Amino acid sequence: MLKMKWVLIGIFLSMVCSTPVAADGDNNECASRKIDAAGDYFRCLSRDAADALSGESEDPARCESRLNRKFRKAERRDVCAATGDSSTVGDFLADVQWVVDDAIVTGAELPSVIEPVCDPSAVNLLDFEYFRKDEGYWCGDATFLGADGNPLQSDVFPYPYENYKIFWLDSIDGDDIQNRTLVMYPPLSPERCAELSAADIPNALGSGVCGVNGAGKIYVGDQSASDCSGTVTGSLRPGSSPLFSEATLLTDSIQAYREEFIEGGVLLLNGITTLQNGALVTNGQIWNPLQPPGLDQLYASYFDRLHKCSEAEFFAEIAFWSNRYDIPAGETCGIDSANMPSDTTCAEFFDTTLPAGIPAGGPGGNF
Repeated sequence: MLKMKWVLIGIFLSMVCSTPVAADGDNNECASRKIDAAGDYFRCLSRDAADALSGESEDPARCESRLNRKFRKAERRDVCAATGDSSTVGDFLADVQWVVDDAIVTGAELPSVIEPVCDPSAVNLLDFEYFRKDEGYWCGDATFLGADGNPLQSDVFPYPYENYKIFWLDSIDGDDIQNRTLVMYPPLSPERCAELSAADIPNALGSGVCGVNGAGKIYVGDQSASDCSGTVTGSLRPGSSPLFSEATLLTDSIQAYREEFIEGGVLLLNGITTLQNGALVTNGQIWNPLQPPGLDQLYASYFDRLHKCSEAEFFAEIAFWSNRYDIPAGETCGIDSANMPSDTTCAEFFDTTLPAGIPAGGPGGNF
């Protein structure tokens, strides 16, 4: 009953006051009188319905007459911001009374009269099972394939894409989710280094030497709830220009993701992420709209495989692979998404104090 009263109050305000009520006292008084009249009309209908169940006769005309009279009186006494329609209000409330009577007498289910109002800023993403599973540290492997299905060979970022390491941290606070991702690449083969050198293409970034040192590259992705169903949107910078991103929940374990130049614009990336029993697998495609229509626009596809790890495991794995790939000291998180120096350490990037036992210096160990 309390829920129905709340619903009816909302109905009164939206139907009786079809334009915003001015701050003026007369306007508020007019709206107040009409809302009171509508409530009195509903009480009158309720009494008639109860009388009918007791065998007494109904007189709905009496209720309607009182509602019309009170509406007209409110409009004569005060300057109303909106002209109320007592007939529309009366018909609607009569229908509501019939539904309530039927629910009470027969046990029929009450319908949802008003859709709940969504305020994305009030969403707590951790109320969704997907985000509860997603929050935290992830360690794993990634593969980046060209349009021909073979590992991509890039002249812009000259490192192997066949199998490389990926680490990401998802932090959630209310309606916000922050992603910090580090990918780590092994050194190029001597043969590939020679090919790039012969073509006069830079074959290493940072202070590394091609064929000797690997590299680390960081990505930042921040999103916020855009509805009350678990959809999050944001602006990402995988390169020099910001892109629109959106991730939508399909189930408690599956999320669809896309990136566009602008919202509703040209598609650049689309993929699916599945979270299952402590494992995370994400795959998708990257498109180049500057190419002719058709499969020529398919630039690459990706396949990431990660497992949930603790903070200590996360940084221990980063330190291990930084050493294994011989990434220059201090450069594990040294390249940003635009292939420029990031001027940040891994501790700063992941906004944390490194766990005990993580090396602070030496080849590959200087975070």
